[in-house]
Amino acid sequence: MTEGGEPGQNFTNRDTTQTTVTTERTTRSAESYLQTAKRRHVSVVESWNADKSLVENVRVFARRVIHSQNTDLLISGVIVTNAITIGVEQSLELETGSGSPVIAVLDNLFLAIYCAELLLRLFGFGVR
Repeated sequence: MTEGGEPGQNFTNRDTTQTTVTTERTTRSAESYLQTAKRRHVSVVESWNADKSLVENVRVFARRVIHSQNTDLLISGVIVTNAITIGVEQSLELETGSGSPVIAVLDNLFLAIYCAELLLRLFGFGVR
């Protein structure tokens, strides 16, 4: 079977080659991802310096947590969810004249998350 055969011919060799190339790309991509993940993990672990005090090492860790993309996504999600609950709370108060206890608990949860982020920032970067 040739690559340039008549229409309707089976191109098994070409299909097999394309599948092999796709599999190799996927494998390389997975390996690349694992290597990147290992480097990130190592960079956090390597930032722990035995010559520094425990407090300074924890401050370095706090800075890394604050600057991570996961923390940004978490806080962004909290802000959006908090905005939605504020809207729902206002709607309920206009309709019924009183708020919901569930909304009050969520408000306190959001406040705790905001305070924890602020304390982590103050501890990691200090007061400037």
